Amino acid sequence: NGYSIGAQLASSQGFMAKVISTGTVQFNNGQRSATNGAFLRLAEDDAKRIWVSLDNGSHFNEVNVVFMDGATDAYDMGMDGLKLRGSADIALAVRPNYASETHEELCIAALPPLYEGAIVELTAFVAEAGPYMVRNRETENMEGVRVWLGDRTFGIETEITDAGITAVHLAEGETVGRLYLRFALNATDVESPQEQEECLTAWIHNGMLTIMTDNKAAGRHVTLHDLYGRTVWRSARIGERFHADLSGLSPGIYVVRMEGRGNCAVKVAR
Repeated sequence: NGYSIGAQLASSQGFMAKVISTGTVQFNNGQRSATNGAFLRLAEDDAKRIWVSLDNGSHFNEVNVVFMDGATDAYDMGMDGLKLRGSADIALAVRPNYASETHEELCIAALPPLYEGAIVELTAFVAEAGPYMVRNRETENMEGVRVWLGDRTFGIETEITDAGITAVHLAEGETVGRLYLRFALNATDVESPQEQEECLTAWIHNGMLTIMTDNKAAGRHVTLHDLYGRTVWRSARIGERFHADLSGLSPGIYVVRMEGRGNCAVKVAR
């Protein structure tokens, strides 16, 4: 633009593109208004969007899930975005419902309009094993929608509706078939399976584990697991309020699992 870098650095953006077929790639400036007077063109739509990220404090990656008219469960050219792993350290992607060697992972997943109980499968890659944070980083048009991150390894679902965050321990390499997002349409009427079963609240403070539960769950056993899935502690039968000295455990995030009749109720204790 005639300026040297010392005088002015213009805004710029880099792109990675995957060639679908032989030909010429053309870039168009389609983000200006019709009069070219505004840089960003405001698109009015009612698509429901959520951005979910994965990070460990040093490395970050994210996906965008969009529920919109015109999208299908198949690969939609111009809507879906293929995942091109630009980082050797971390990757989060959506695994679509269809099997395809060409389109196995998406960074932008355009799906049909949201329905009750929709499940979106996630895949992850990390170069280093350890604890990672999964965040609901941003949403659009998601009022009245609840979102859970499901973890099949532990059989738990953690709500991440309102900028929620939860921790998972990932092994080095690929994680496939373990993590997913689950959506519910009515925030006032729909509860997660754990909430429907019984109420369980647990936390660790200064080495002391506190568990509060309702009278339906009293009398059950409780086990504590680290993020590797190892059982680190098991209780006797608990009452509606229970305390245990766990000062010998390392500080961190643990999974509290209540056993007994029916399904387990699970909460993450920090």
